[in-house]
Amino acid sequence: MFKPKVTEKGNLVYISSFPVNKFKIDIQRLYRTVRVAHLFTSGILFFGKGTLIIHRALLPELVYILQNFNSTRYNNVINIILENTWMKSISESHPNRVNSSKFSDFHYALKPYQKEFIELYDDKKQKYNLNGYVLAFEQGLGKTFTSIVLMHSLQKNAVIIIAPKSTLKTVWKNEIQTVFKEKKKVWVVGDIPSQADFYVVNYESIDKLKSITRYLTSKNVGIIVDESHNFTNTEAKRVILLKAIAKVTNCQDILLMSGTPIRALGKEMIPTLELLDPYFDSLAKESFLSALGVSVPVALDILKNRLGMMMHRKMKTEVIKLPEKIRKDIRIKISNGNDYTLKTVKTKISNYIEDKQKYYSKNKEMYERDFAEVIAYLKTKLKNDPDFLEYLRVIEILKKSGYDPRNPELVKRVAAANKYEKTTLRPLLPSEYKKKFDQSKAVVKYVNLKIMGEVLGGLLNQLRSDMFAAMVNASPLCSIISNSKKKTVCFTTFVDVVKMTNDFLVSKCKSKPLLVFGETSGAILPMLKNFKEDTTLNPLVATVQTLSTGVTLTEANTVVFLNKPWRHTDASQAEDRVHRIGQDTEVIIYTFILDTGKEANLSTRMEDIVSWSKEMFEGIVGVEGNPELKMKFKRFFDVSLLKMFK
Repeated sequence: MFKPKVTEKGNLVYISSFPVNKFKIDIQRLYRTVRVAHLFTSGILFFGKGTLIIHRALLPELVYILQNFNSTRYNNVINIILENTWMKSISESHPNRVNSSKFSDFHYALKPYQKEFIELYDDKKQKYNLNGYVLAFEQGLGKTFTSIVLMHSLQKNAVIIIAPKSTLKTVWKNEIQTVFKEKKKVWVVGDIPSQADFYVVNYESIDKLKSITRYLTSKNVGIIVDESHNFTNTEAKRVILLKAIAKVTNCQDILLMSGTPIRALGKEMIPTLELLDPYFDSLAKESFLSALGVSVPVALDILKNRLGMMMHRKMKTEVIKLPEKIRKDIRIKISNGNDYTLKTVKTKISNYIEDKQKYYSKNKEMYERDFAEVIAYLKTKLKNDPDFLEYLRVIEILKKSGYDPRNPELVKRVAAANKYEKTTLRPLLPSEYKKKFDQSKAVVKYVNLKIMGEVLGGLLNQLRSDMFAAMVNASPLCSIISNSKKKTVCFTTFVDVVKMTNDFLVSKCKSKPLLVFGETSGAILPMLKNFKEDTTLNPLVATVQTLSTGVTLTEANTVVFLNKPWRHTDASQAEDRVHRIGQDTEVIIYTFILDTGKEANLSTRMEDIVSWSKEMFEGIVGVEGNPELKMKFKRFFDVSLLKMFK
């Protein structure tokens, strides 16, 4: 039996006397693929002579894998990691920071499952050396109240709340001012900067916290992020600002709240790890992303294990009894239905691509000339700047060899070049050059990708929008609304469909609809108040993007998806605006699907993608998971929009 030894240098952990060759064989045997074995020899793990080297943030993944071998060979390694690295804290006892006597400061008592979370929060956080935790109660289980009680029982004297705009006053300010026996002061973005107990801002206004920073000095700060599934892109401004405010306030208690913490893709978990794991740096991120890209079953195992360390989840079916949820698919025939079958769409896409290729080929010299003119101007400003020289090298590679997504080094360099364009190059350009730069750069770098982007973002979106608009005109929507016990809420992902549905409802159904989408969202609070109080307003027609989170619509009991959103979690969030605590009758959920007989169409293919999204989510988070799904994951994961139409 070998006797390993653990040494830490910076963020790397060195495990000597490690059976490297046997480990590689066991990896391949466990995951039944050479690709995965290669990952663990060049991605997550690095090997010296008889030594395994791993980033300390990824030690939980290593221990999980070694335990999966189910072999006594690695017991010594597992034990030495659990006894001599930060992971020893898992088996240690920790002081309880939660003051349960503070529970009595509220008008309402915690429900048993809410109290359970608060009591385990601090222990789990300290065991896994985290800066916070994920509260993943399903929609409608009282995450808002639970989070307020948690922060109060941790004796926070300043709590920052980051939430959807529609919830700042109607949900958060109202809840804080209602639940406490002793009134608390709430500052909401837009108010005059002042001292407060709670500071509430929306996603787009996180930077406004600068105005109250002076009030946070020497405070014990807690941060609550409501609907944290909206923080999935590590490069997004809101994510960058959130990380910055957590650092400035030295916040040790960040509560991320979402009923759907991971929507479908594992990389969406990266911002959560960056916020909650103090060891998760850029090197750990790179290795973690490599692991996700190798094999779907492996990635799901890794994600599920990691998420289980930092997330507490409860489902409505476990703790409360809600009225029944009834689902009905409505198949609709339209006169030009054949225009939207996959066979017809493939032909349209093929013709579109051919026309675009001819156009860009004909105008290639013009785009190259415009791009060269812009680059010449930038050279006068940047000259021998190393980042600019690297950008030019990437451009030459793309012009000569094209873009290869299978080349991870090239993918990384191109991503850096694209970011450099946005953050450095474009701001340097005068207005007359900005337009030339915007129109020429993608054509010069990768014209085929630009064309496919135009296919997906332009042609296909327009086809879907037209199709769903036509389906509404042929649908039994008027009958659905009139036969509903309560009001009706209609969801779509297309603004054009919202507007067209309004025309249909007014002219055909003689209804008085309320529309909620991007252009109207500024007045969303009074609009929803009117919908609740005005008996003549019905139905509410909204885009999923605008109204799928943060509001309660229990005055309705009917949900109509004019089209399903791409992700199952978005659909779940939307329908649970109606199916939640406070609902007193069954909820009926209709989904409109185009009927083209045995021919697949854009509508039915969207249903396939929603199904894939649902399975991915459930596999990662652990809802209704079962081993049989793993075979499906591989099939669905490899399906992309591009492959569908080849």
